[in-house]
Amino acid sequence: MQRLSSWETPAHRLPRKKVGEAEVVTEFYEPGPYELYHVPDPDGEEHALYEAVERLPITVLKVGGKTVMVDDPPHWWMMKKHAEYYSGRVLVAGLGLGLILHALDAEEHVEDIVVVERSQDVVDLVLPSLDELDTPIEVVVMDWHDFPDVTEARERDFDGVFFDLFVGDGPSLVGMAMREMIWMTERFPEAKTRRIHGMNNDFLEALSRGLGRMF
Repeated sequence: MQRLSSWETPAHRLPRKKVGEAEVVTEFYEPGPYELYHVPDPDGEEHALYEAVERLPITVLKVGGKTVMVDDPPHWWMMKKHAEYYSGRVLVAGLGLGLILHALDAEEHVEDIVVVERSQDVVDLVLPSLDELDTPIEVVVMDWHDFPDVTEARERDFDGVFFDLFVGDGPSLVGMAMREMIWMTERFPEAKTRRIHGMNNDFLEALSRGLGRMF
């Protein structure tokens, strides 16, 4: 079990403030065990749980008072794992705390990133903190599923697509993720990599290819 006495991610540098409906705050995980979901830790080892030895500060993004993203260990470590799969031009669904952008920026083969985020408040709150990144980033403010319809075909030639818009957990998310993977496969067929955070992506990719006509 990974034991943590301190915790910090790039999101810790975000200002703790509110912009419209979006707000970044600090919450704390009290000492004790927490789910790690077998996400690889920095040493590449997978564990079901990790232990907070001390009180850990966690960055939380809220929109309309609802938590939509946190930077706790399974989230940050998984973002870094996702990023390893990408190269070239990457399309990201959801800005959140910007964790996936920091992770993608660390990958030398990622050339530029386009982010689709529907909340202008989230963009105004989080985007200024990304000036430190070396990878060019473009943010498009609109609903994710409207993006392909208003974008020129030549501008949709992405090498990879990353989706992180689901909030919550449970069996219903699997069906939603399946439909989303099929949608991404149809709308961005040229993408070599399509991943959905929080899901078994190898399973989803295989099913989307074999069962796409059923949805």
